[in-house]
Amino acid sequence: MEYGFIEKQLYEKIKKVIPVLCVDLVLHKGSKVLLCFRENEPAKGLWWIPGGRVLKGETLADAVTRKGHEELGLSIEIERLVGIYDWFWDTIHTPSVTYLVRCKDWRGLNLDSQHSNCALIDSLQDNIIPGMLLPLLKDSGVLNK
Repeated sequence: MEYGFIEKQLYEKIKKVIPVLCVDLVLHKGSKVLLCFRENEPAKGLWWIPGGRVLKGETLADAVTRKGHEELGLSIEIERLVGIYDWFWDTIHTPSVTYLVRCKDWRGLNLDSQHSNCALIDSLQDNIIPGMLLPLLKDSGVLNK
């Protein structure tokens, strides 16, 4: 099935009045989690986990696969559901279904234009983690310090 995008002008109107369903990916490599530095809204200027909106007609699993490929250039596999989180940004409300995912081959890692850098973190004490992301990372069970 092919999924379409909403034209930008209409999407801007929609996101002002209704939540936009997203998937987020807690991509781990052993006991480390990948964070990416965001270059666009809504998390511009923050280290965040990859993810984005679910398209009409797309399953959550398909959205996870698509986001892994589009944002990171990686083929990923879902391990389990981490939880459902509500992110309230200045311009948008994004309920997120968040999954713990893995990648067999990291050699293809290639960030899209939404991200300018990435880091594998191994501690909840890492100072690049935004405070609002801490509960989600704790729930993932990957980082335990």
